[in-house]
Amino acid sequence: MNIKSLVNLKIDKESYILIWSIIIILIGVFIYNIENILPEKYFYDSYSIIEAIKLQDYSHFDTSYRVTAKVFSIFNFDELRSYNMVLYLISLIFFIPYLYKNYSLKVHLLFFNIVFLFLASIYLIRPGKEMLQLFIIILCYQFSKLSPIFLIIGGILFRPYLIVQGIIFIGLKFYLKRKNKVLWGILILILIVIFSLKFPKIVNLVLGVREKVNLHRLESPDARTIISDWLDKDGMIFLYINYFINTLRLLFPVELLVKGIKYFPYIVFQIWFTKKLWNWKNIKEDKVILLYSFILIGGIFEPDFGSFLRHTVPYFIIIQNILFNESLRGK
Repeated sequence: MNIKSLVNLKIDKESYILIWSIIIILIGVFIYNIENILPEKYFYDSYSIIEAIKLQDYSHFDTSYRVTAKVFSIFNFDELRSYNMVLYLISLIFFIPYLYKNYSLKVHLLFFNIVFLFLASIYLIRPGKEMLQLFIIILCYQFSKLSPIFLIIGGILFRPYLIVQGIIFIGLKFYLKRKNKVLWGILILILIVIFSLKFPKIVNLVLGVREKVNLHRLESPDARTIISDWLDKDGMIFLYINYFINTLRLLFPVELLVKGIKYFPYIVFQIWFTKKLWNWKNIKEDKVILLYSFILIGGIFEPDFGSFLRHTVPYFIIIQNILFNESLRGK
């Protein structure tokens, strides 16, 4: 059986419903016991947020964590397990209608959604900024034309880099709607150069933020997939070169092979995703533009490949929807 036949493989509706019933129950059991399954590092932020909620003391948090903690304080549980189960049930309120709307009997789309729910249970469904970001992406999914507004609001409230992503989204949409893309591309490059010369401190602050964060993580056991600049040189031109290189590294993470075979599934997924992004370059829909803006912002801010995967997971609902629409068109 070749890859094409696997992609076109279908299951019947009764099996589809049965599979999802089992998967939803199994994921629920997994989330209920997740603290006994995954290492403690997966829960650092959630434990800190829950402790702050218990004490009603957010003074040691920055603005983003303070907002996040206050959002989840509406539940005011004592244990992480309680938060996780309630958030899982809330997620299902969205996810089940999402499955209905993107209903397909094709096995590869079913598998993609199962992977999303599994990864969401690992990275997203608990008190933290990732869960709030999932809500932001759900809003972008439901009302794609308003995506930059949701991103900017999310950036103001809890994750500042989303403001930059919202601006990139607006710029990309404007550019992709132009007929003479070469001329507009040159004009945009000229504007970037002028802005860089006029406001070098802002450019240095934005493009240098990841490297500054990573300076304090070099010896951390949680930083095995850290993304450090290859060109350790000063100057704005090197900031832009490193940004270009790091974006390519995110798109083609083959360097992870030297760190262990366990990264191979992620490498395969990311290269597949990169190929899809290239294939979708002529689709000027807001959901595709949202994915492009995410990749472009990732090249600036993502400190390591693990963080990039974690931040990619909410976008699975966007990716699957585009794949679903492709299947309807017979592609």
